[in-house]
Amino acid sequence: MDREAYRRNLLWRLADAASKCACNRSEGFELLRQASAHLHRLHPDHIVMTAQELEANFRHPLETWLPDEIRGELTGVLLAPSNAPTRTCTELLLEFNAREQYEQTQQLIRRVRDICKAIPEGDALYRSVREFLVLNGKTTRHPLRVLFQPLDLSVEDLYRQPERHEVLAGKMYLCPSCHWPMTITQSHIACPSQWCEHAGSIFDLHRRQVINRLDGNSLKGQVVSDETLVLQDAYWKFTLLPSSALALSE
Repeated sequence: MDREAYRRNLLWRLADAASKCACNRSEGFELLRQASAHLHRLHPDHIVMTAQELEANFRHPLETWLPDEIRGELTGVLLAPSNAPTRTCTELLLEFNAREQYEQTQQLIRRVRDICKAIPEGDALYRSVREFLVLNGKTTRHPLRVLFQPLDLSVEDLYRQPERHEVLAGKMYLCPSCHWPMTITQSHIACPSQWCEHAGSIFDLHRRQVINRLDGNSLKGQVVSDETLVLQDAYWKFTLLPSSALALSE
């Protein structure tokens, strides 16, 4: 592996470790150790950090602790004070996992398409699946079971449970642009997609209301229950995002 590939691999490991620590610290600990070792190999003159020190640095700007030749043009923190992954962290993961995620979406869509070709009214069912995914970044188990049963799909094939940083006081706030749950930090609520944030999906908390930073309009939250599910990240990226909705465009 050349130095540039090793550098990119380290950035991916840092983002992955930060994301895992936000959800399950014990799960992220081994990733922290691996990232610390990779950092030392890539930059042996840099001070060796323990896993705990590296985790603490995730809440400080990258430009204050990561060597410039590794950091490149990246700035900002990986974890917000509320322990939620920042947009920097999310976009790193999306960038480095893009090819794998695209293949994941394509394989499942091809599987659904092949099944639909072999059953009565399969074309209509295929269109229904495509439309459902585009319109439902958030859903519950019942409609999924009804829709997926003829296709031999499980709920977990495409959806997951909400993460802690996507829920505030029992509610989820969906991005007005892509309809996926936004990331909640102590200072603001914003879509993890830079495209959507530039389109206006960034909000502030003000007197228990979620207020759009650009136009001042309030956003209503969606109640989260035990049945609530969210479209998996890969399908969000290639199905809902206006800038990269490729997988279901055919």
